Amino acid sequence: RKGKIKAKRIVQLADQIKNAPAAEGYGSAVGLGDLREGRNEGATLHLKPLLPVGAADAPPAHFLCVDRTGAAVVLSVYHVDRFLGAGMTDADTLTVLAPRLLTVTYARPGAGQGQQSAGEGEGEVRYPCVQVFDPSLLLQNDRPIARMYAPPVMATDCFDA
Repeated sequence: RKGKIKAKRIVQLADQIKNAPAAEGYGSAVGLGDLREGRNEGATLHLKPLLPVGAADAPPAHFLCVDRTGAAVVLSVYHVDRFLGAGMTDADTLTVLAPRLLTVTYARPGAGQGQQSAGEGEGEVRYPCVQVFDPSLLLQNDRPIARMYAPPVMATDCFDA
């Protein structure tokens, strides 16, 4: 079991997006293992959200998701309001256009750093993270989330007369 989600459920969710097509205008639908570090132009990554992680009111919004192979990934979405995950369930499909992959390394304190040993789980933890800096590159059930959850932005042009 991963968290409180049964392995069978993860397989079911992955199967729902296994054969999902690429988004219009994008070359191919890929799994997490097909991505390279950095931005992957022309790729479409379909994900199933499992649960929100981190502080709900602090940006960016983070979600634990699975891809079409059942691989776990953290999805970080910037420039959206705090209500993004409020109505999201594992029935939703998230589609990331031109996904940006980053491997996050977290060094957990251990006995070698002057603290009492916590036993198993000490040391370094690495996990994949897909970052979405532009909300228009994230679709929820084939609809852009930008209009639903992106905060309004005011643009001004400054010029010399």
